[in-house]
Parts: sequence; structure tokens; C-alpha cells
Amino acid sequence: MYNSGMNSKKNRKIEYTNRVLTQALTDLVKEKPLSSITVKEVVERADVNRSTFYVHFEALDDLVQYVEHQAAEAVINYIEKAEEQNGKTEDMLDGLFTFVEKNKDVLFWLIDDNVTGHAMHYLYTYCKDKYIKLWADDSLSEEDYECIMTYLFGGGMNLLKSWYRSGFQNTETIRKWYRRLKMSTLPNSAKKAIISP
Repeated sequence: MYNSGMNSKKNRKIEYTNRVLTQALTDLVKEKPLSSITVKEVVERADVNRSTFYVHFEALDDLVQYVEHQAAEAVINYIEKAEEQNGKTEDMLDGLFTFVEKNKDVLFWLIDDNVTGHAMHYLYTYCKDKYIKLWADDSLSEEDYECIMTYLFGGGMNLLKSWYRSGFQNTETIRKWYRRLKMSTLPNSAKKAIISP
């Protein structure tokens, strides 16, 4: 019982440290190029000791990778929860519009020009692996589906990027045109697997 409590306390400390380091890095990347940010700046902004940083991460690149991975995982968790609640396959990018309105820092790590792109790649790989299997249709090859996914993912992400750069203006217009493009592009087998709001 005592050990369990100690582990819980330790986990809370780890979560807190990761959270403040993530926020510090996010704030700094919005102010200056990622390549010019130092560990010293991050720990000062997060108000943690430099030694504490190195308990969690070997280098700044490891923190960047962690934050980008967490951003992609946040989107995936949101979509999978929506699927579980609805009993059908939620379309990744359409669901993302709703999610990022409430989690704008997640969108920042996905599409801002000042990040590495690892989160975007991770999310694309997830989409491709998942939806190609779900959209199986004898009339189309795996290469056909990969082209469709590349088109939809790239187009959707560019719409999100435009929305982000506009300060999240014209939300309904962007969502409307993404839905139209999506439904005009997908084969019938894929349309049946998607929840369209």
C-alpha cells in the first residue's frame, strides 16, 4: 500500500515535469526558430532545474520528439474514442477540426512551419495503415488507396494550415469544403465506413 502511494506520487511528479517542459517548449517555439532554442531556455521558462530535465530527456531533441509524438497521440486518442462511442469509423481529418478548436497547441505541433514534421508523419502513417485496411475494395489496389489517402490527408492538412494561419476564421466554410472533397474522392466502400457530421 505504501509503495503504491509512492509510485502514484512519483508518477504525478513525472507528469507535472513533462507538462511544464512541454508548455515551455511550445511557448518558445512560437517565439523563435526551434533550432535556436536551448535546454537552458526551456528549463528557465518551465522553472525546473537543468538536472531535472536530464532525468527525463537526454537532449532537447528528445523533448521535441516527445512533444510531437504526444500531439499525434492526442489526435489519435480523440478519434478512437469517437469511434468507440459511435460504433463506426470516424474520419480522421474531419474529427480533427473539432478537436483542434479546443486544443490549438496540438495543431501547432502538427502543422506549424517551425516544427520538425514528425507528428504529421506519425499521424499520416496511422491513417494510412488503418484506413486502407478498413476501406478494402477488390476494385482498387493498395496503391490506389494510398494515393487516395495521400490526397485526402495532404489536402485536409493544408486546409487546417490555412485555417490556423487565418487565426481560425471561416471554420464552417473550411469544414464544408473538406467534407465535399472527401466524399467526392472516396470509393463507396470507404464512404460507408465514415461518420459524416
